[in-house]
Amino acid sequence: NDIFLRAVVDKSSMYQGEQFVVTFKLYTRKQISGLEAEKLPALDGFWSKEIDIPNQISLSTENVDGVNYSVGVIKKCVLFPQHSGSLEISPFEITVNALESTKPRNWMEQMMGGGQKEVKYTLKSKPVKINVTPLPEPKPADFCGIVGNISLKDNIDKTTLKTNDAINLSITVTGSGNLNLVETPKISFPTDFEAYDPKIKDNIVTNNNGVSGSKTYDYLLIPRHPGDFEIPPVTLSYFDSNKKTYVNLKTNDYIIHVDKGEGYDANAVTSSIQNKEDIKYIGSDIHFIKTNPITLKKKAEHFYRSMLFYLLIIVQFLGFGAFVVFRQIQIKDNSNIGLKKSREAAKMAKKRLSKAQVYLKENKKDQFYEEIFTALWGFLGDKLAIPVSELNKEVVGERLQKKQVKEDTIKQLMDTINICEFARFAPAGNSQQENIYNDAMVVIMKVAEEIK
Repeated sequence: NDIFLRAVVDKSSMYQGEQFVVTFKLYTRKQISGLEAEKLPALDGFWSKEIDIPNQISLSTENVDGVNYSVGVIKKCVLFPQHSGSLEISPFEITVNALESTKPRNWMEQMMGGGQKEVKYTLKSKPVKINVTPLPEPKPADFCGIVGNISLKDNIDKTTLKTNDAINLSITVTGSGNLNLVETPKISFPTDFEAYDPKIKDNIVTNNNGVSGSKTYDYLLIPRHPGDFEIPPVTLSYFDSNKKTYVNLKTNDYIIHVDKGEGYDANAVTSSIQNKEDIKYIGSDIHFIKTNPITLKKKAEHFYRSMLFYLLIIVQFLGFGAFVVFRQIQIKDNSNIGLKKSREAAKMAKKRLSKAQVYLKENKKDQFYEEIFTALWGFLGDKLAIPVSELNKEVVGERLQKKQVKEDTIKQLMDTINICEFARFAPAGNSQQENIYNDAMVVIMKVAEEIK
């Protein structure tokens, strides 16, 4: 009961396509030194969108059954049920390393009130049942698929112009819900208008309130013929989950008056023709018959069995041979990655410690201890070729003994790690941080020298 993982939803019953937020929280009464996701929840039947959370987990306090817990958010996302019925959010499984008090093993631990050991816990959230109600039938023909709350806005920059001038028409969908479902509006523009594919601007955000924002479609239209034309309205329907009904939205319809512009040719081949350089017809291209003399050229030689043909074959064989040699070298280099990392372990540790020294001078405690920890464990993992998943004090101690590292050096290393772990969760002055930095530097160099 001192540590557990829980999945929390802001609602457990909703309509199909309606968004809700699920938050995975870690409740603990222990000091946490690290955690790792083991198995992500299977979100079958849901469309999901991750909510960004800080890398550094901030803790708050919650009371559960009369007991206060430190609580941190591990994962958070917005879910949209894709079909009706009973759906389930499967368990989320993580591994947590917690620090627990032990009896003092030396005078330093005794002065500090006892030692600490790292204990690994595997935690799993309970599955969460979600009840999804189907949308009412029949659905409107122009239903866009959004369940939430949206609005529709349109704007046109001019309604009176001359032929071959441009019109800018914009249509914006704004609100909350799965705005990615909104498709490009289908508008029946006049055939005398040249209409280009719209430029789409997405401004969709995902936060603690869910998915919201806007989606704008900018159309460029060019009338090729004078007259009065109508741009019909765009209709769009969505389902309002609060009102429990479909809502129909509609843009304005526009009457466009087009006068003859300079260079307009009333006898053009089609209603959209202006001149030879700008000939277009909706759905097809039309070109004038060429009346200039035709210049004929002698047909080139066949490529097959030409000098270039044989030269390319030779180049291909040489290129394949070079690739095989390069691949063999690459495989050999990859097989020695572990050895390379072991040789450069001390060098990498020094770089990390240099960064820790910068944080020390800037009095940034959290970043300082993070770099010290990274330097120590990164050095041991690289030097001893231990995967991150198996990296702990027991495994490190056994490997160091096999490498014939002195017992005093191993003890000094473990003491340094323990002191550093304790200092991360206890107030410490600059002098103590400098001592930890120096101890880490010394013990890394000693271990590197003694490993055979």
